[in-house]
Amino acid sequence: MIAFIINFVKMIAFAAAGVYLLVYPLETLYSVIYVLGLVIGVYGLFTCLGYLLQRKDADAQNRKSIFSFVIGIIALACGAYTAFNPNVVSESFPFVAGMFVLATGILSLMEAIVGKNGFAYWKYDMAFSIATIVIGIILIFCTFDQVTTVRMLGTVMVYLGAVGAVENRSGK
Repeated sequence: MIAFIINFVKMIAFAAAGVYLLVYPLETLYSVIYVLGLVIGVYGLFTCLGYLLQRKDADAQNRKSIFSFVIGIIALACGAYTAFNPNVVSESFPFVAGMFVLATGILSLMEAIVGKNGFAYWKYDMAFSIATIVIGIILIFCTFDQVTTVRMLGTVMVYLGAVGAVENRSGK
């Protein structure tokens, strides 16, 4: 019963996030870009500080530490670039979103094929998976602006959340 409630709330939250993307697409995109830049930058900062504060006992440890320091510098630079240039980063968003949607569709299709023998709703899952793959291909190869892409993702999230809640309720 607890798992049912958790899954149901998760699907409703997923649909609510999709509605938020539909209502505030551009603001959401830039907020995600700023937070992503901040997280990457903080990771890079802590990686560099970890290198500077650790003891250097063995040569193998030193080589590993120098590598982590370089990774930290790169992450710090990428985080700063992302946070201070959100317009440049947002231009590649439709392609990245399309790749994500395509991968999700392929994984869902694989699950539908595997679940064909055990689930009554496998045909709906397969149809949804194929539709998701088509949307992913459209996002990758057709050029949309960022707002349209975010709204498409919001629509997919609302659909996924609603279908997931209904399937969860019917005891799939």
